[in-house]
Amino acid sequence: PAGQGTIQGKRKRIPKADVRFQRSRGIKIGESSSLLRPMNHTELDTLTLSTALASGDHEIVFNSTWNTAGRIFFRQHYPLPMTILAIYPTFSVGT
Repeated sequence: PAGQGTIQGKRKRIPKADVRFQRSRGIKIGESSSLLRPMNHTELDTLTLSTALASGDHEIVFNSTWNTAGRIFFRQHYPLPMTILAIYPTFSVGT
């Protein structure tokens, strides 16, 4: 609700996020830089274009823990494009 201020500094977790990609491939995603896992592009690709660059929205579910940072990490280890157009996180906020 409006008027309740910021969630900065409060304990929070991000159980999921919807991410909009454009022409991307080979992305690793995680709740910390040490817990990255490859993103599964099969929801965005057809079976005949499994090596094509993916575009579209992708829901990412995390095993997140409560912390004050509330971060999502994306990493590209390969010489492939990664364009993120939008990130729509779902927050659970504590005190």
